[in-house]
Amino acid sequence: MLDSISVSSNGVKKVRDCKVSKIGVPSDHSAIMLKFCLTSIKYKDHSELSNGIIDWHAIRTDDSKRSQFNSLIKENLPPNPSYTAYNRAIMAAGYATATKSKDRRIGWFENDREALQPLINKKAEILHNIRALDDPSKLPDLQHAYKVSCKEVKDRSDLAKHKWALALGNEANNLNVTPKQAWQAAYEIRDGVKGHHTTPAPKIFKNSEGVLASSKQENVNNVETHFTRVFNSTRPFNVDA
Repeated sequence: MLDSISVSSNGVKKVRDCKVSKIGVPSDHSAIMLKFCLTSIKYKDHSELSNGIIDWHAIRTDDSKRSQFNSLIKENLPPNPSYTAYNRAIMAAGYATATKSKDRRIGWFENDREALQPLINKKAEILHNIRALDDPSKLPDLQHAYKVSCKEVKDRSDLAKHKWALALGNEANNLNVTPKQAWQAAYEIRDGVKGHHTTPAPKIFKNSEGVLASSKQENVNNVETHFTRVFNSTRPFNVDA
């Protein structure tokens, strides 16, 4: 005959080892030996102990931040501090030392805008000069300059994307330190370099000849023609089938 013992789910989570033992008083039942993982119940203010936006990884790995963090704890601690006061001093020092933004991170372009924007402006200026050129003899030089400028923009964009992905990858590796931020970084890597875009790209339709619309009005006309054909199509069918 088996005896059933009801244990809460929280209790089951704390069990590390459970086995039948021959040690015990003589009985028709077998003794059970368990190992529990005990946790403290002295302090339950989880909102103050939450990681929040504090960059604990930076405090742990950066010597200057760690020194500043320890100094702030000493300054904020009252004489003979209680357990609650000690935890509040830790959180206050963490917020003052290293914090992260709660907002979603900006994309690779914004992270490297200071280096990319001048190159893009230079490329646009060369293209404008080509279109407004009056002297055909200067065209080869401008075309060469435009080709070089395009390569500079592409190389710098590739570098910016690499730096963006590398930073997210490093943050995703801190799963055991800051799991929430690590998963957010993993999702952003999954979404790719265009995952931060919030404005949907407009759908451009082709006309009957397979040419994409070059203006909004032409796109509207292509859409109208397409759906008129779709919703008014008739197919022959056999009434005797």
